[in-house]
Amino acid sequence: MSALLFKEDLLFIEQEVTRVLREELKTRAVFPVDTNFNPAAREIGYDIFDITGSAKIMALGGNAKDIPFVGEEKERKTQAVYNIVTGIRYEEDEIEAVQGARAMGKGSSFNLDAERPATARRFISEKETQVAFTGDAPHGIPGILDTSFYGASKGTKSTAVVKWDGTATPAQILADIRKLIKSSSKNGLFPGPKTVLLPFDQWFELSQPFNDGTESTILDWLQRSLPGQVNFEFFNMMEDANNGAFNTGNAMLVFTPRVDLVKLTVVQDIRMLTPVTDILENQELAIKEKTGGMVIKHPSSLSLMDGLT
Repeated sequence: MSALLFKEDLLFIEQEVTRVLREELKTRAVFPVDTNFNPAAREIGYDIFDITGSAKIMALGGNAKDIPFVGEEKERKTQAVYNIVTGIRYEEDEIEAVQGARAMGKGSSFNLDAERPATARRFISEKETQVAFTGDAPHGIPGILDTSFYGASKGTKSTAVVKWDGTATPAQILADIRKLIKSSSKNGLFPGPKTVLLPFDQWFELSQPFNDGTESTILDWLQRSLPGQVNFEFFNMMEDANNGAFNTGNAMLVFTPRVDLVKLTVVQDIRMLTPVTDILENQELAIKEKTGGMVIKHPSSLSLMDGLT
């Protein structure tokens, strides 16, 4: 004779789904974003304008042939636009199964129509973040942390003398940050608030008390000691595992978040294309974004330091 209850009869499943936690994607919060493009563009670009000529001191009665003349010169920079794409597939059987489970009160509440597009947007945003920081070598897309923007007449790249692993003193940390801020300012050519991007571990180091006799943190002291407004942000793309082959160990980036200096280009924001349905009522649709990657009009406004660990 069978029991009055099966063990499944007393199984209680919470309605709310427990999600695997992932880091907040804040690339668009960190970098200025430019969306002022025609969605049909296959390339984006800008013109660099400079002046030529000089002036000179001449004695009274000098010859007009000795007068220098001024002029202009222009250079055009362009870069290709790329699609970031992923797809969604809804099989008729799984749609029916999810709806049936919901109707019978079995399992947690799961809205397939909302969850799958959100997942697609997440993966596109993750790829956008990768493009912004380390680029994409197979397609020749430069990222803000790769070799394209550093070197002679470009951004500066240095290596930390003392590791930020708990042994660096506040004064040594301040010296590193001041060095990068000074370099990224280029004798006042690039004024404005500075952003300092750090890995979480180094950012967390700054939350320590400055010394045993005060409640002020190292970060509080740094912000009082540094010139102008300086914003500190942590980002996992600055970690050794994510910051690209150009860097050794954890890295720190200092830049001025002005759209005329550095920006993420979004030629066409994330959108869902028209679904395609087959004869069995399975649906597929593509989700895509068009981007030109990072545009760095003045690479010399960037300062990068690796070797923090």
